[in-house]
Amino acid sequence: MFNTIKITDHAKTAQLEIADHLEMLGYSITLEYPIKYNSRDGRIDIVANGEKHLAIEVDRSTPRKKSFEKLLKYQSMHSDAELIILLRGERKPYIENGVAVIGVKKC
Repeated sequence: MFNTIKITDHAKTAQLEIADHLEMLGYSITLEYPIKYNSRDGRIDIVANGEKHLAIEVDRSTPRKKSFEKLLKYQSMHSDAELIILLRGERKPYIENGVAVIGVKKC
């Protein structure tokens, strides 16, 4: 799903590029989905509904602790959601704490 996309280094632009890609695949998109986690207010970068239910955080080169926290909280309320952290730069995908961590090509 993400092997053909290329994203820029700018966080907001990358978020929009990923959202556009998912919309082209038939997903409906919510950007900056509000979520309370660990007594904090946060936002999940992208929630996508279509063939699958996805919750996506876009991080730079390493996954952030708060990205895991937000995604796992989201899954506690939406058990059908697949959790994904997209990182800038190609790398081998892996699973950590039930979250898929996937590298995406940079422009």
